[in-house]
Amino acid sequence: MFATRKTLKLTDVYLARIGRRNNQHVWIVDGNLIARDIYPEWIFGGNDMRYRFNPANEVWIDSRIGVEELETTIRHEVLERRLMKFSGLTYNKAHDRALAIEPVLRPRWERQCRTAGARLIAHAHMNRVSKLLAVPTEKLLRLYRQPVGAFMGCRIWIVDGTIVRQEIAPNYGSADSLGMRGIVPTGEFWLDSSMSALEAYFALYRRKALHRLSLVVSEGTVNAPTLEGCYDQALAMEVAERKRQFQISRRHEERLKPVQYGARNRAS
Repeated sequence: MFATRKTLKLTDVYLARIGRRNNQHVWIVDGNLIARDIYPEWIFGGNDMRYRFNPANEVWIDSRIGVEELETTIRHEVLERRLMKFSGLTYNKAHDRALAIEPVLRPRWERQCRTAGARLIAHAHMNRVSKLLAVPTEKLLRLYRQPVGAFMGCRIWIVDGTIVRQEIAPNYGSADSLGMRGIVPTGEFWLDSSMSALEAYFALYRRKALHRLSLVVSEGTVNAPTLEGCYDQALAMEVAERKRQFQISRRHEERLKPVQYGARNRAS
């Protein structure tokens, strides 16, 4: 099937445009569709120097990967592309160089997560958070999985969703909500490690919206919504963002010219 057609029109491939990195548009794309219809061995991500069907100046992220693999995959693809395009490396050499990022990043993140776990234990004791005090210390130290960044002064963390559900809040899912108030330390957002990269994008979008709306409540603004009303509004904003991303993706595909099948070993 793949050898009989020279070109194809990308359709229903794009799922969400999640930002830019090194002047590359970063898209989450339908990994199952790509593996089924375009390139069977495609997994994790890609860039325009490696894959002929990957449009110029785009980094593709596989919708099937977990949120913990998102940052390393973006960095891998950006570096691999740069090495192929500007340093003239073959794909294999550029790929191996890009893989070397992870042994540097992951231990650094692990140290940051252990420190965050120690802060969580201090938070539990200082504020007498019974649900946290009941959790074995070693599990709290392993709760944090990866730092994600910051938003309006709040740290964003990927946390072990299984530990949270098993030990703290059985109904926990996707991102911390009003039900986690008092458990999650002030100034932190938690994202569930079991989510896909795509769902994590929308969960974080909702959590950021909830944070902004909650600030309105805390300021006592006239006609400010209740906290429960804030959550409902944040959910509605997430739904609107899902629809917006769908429309952006379809418009983008309409503008794209047909692309070629296959991969390349050198930039050309």
